[in-house]
Amino acid sequence: MLARQVAALTASLRTLGLHKPPGVSETIDWLRAMAVLDQIELDPDAVSASLGAVVKYREDAERVRNAGLAELVAEARAR
Repeated sequence: MLARQVAALTASLRTLGLHKPPGVSETIDWLRAMAVLDQIELDPDAVSASLGAVVKYREDAERVRNAGLAELVAEARAR
């Protein structure tokens, strides 16, 4: 479940016009970060805490947060 949600959220992040959209490597790193945080599914707090694993620029992290992090997580969980 977590892997599917991370993949769905990563796909959504790729549509936000980020300076460096997340690739496969960043997606795997993010999934590992979620495992370290003992996550079994995405939640906004865990995503916010681990966002640096998937986006590499501060501006990109701000763009993700401004896009509505909770909504993006909810959409990824629904897929």
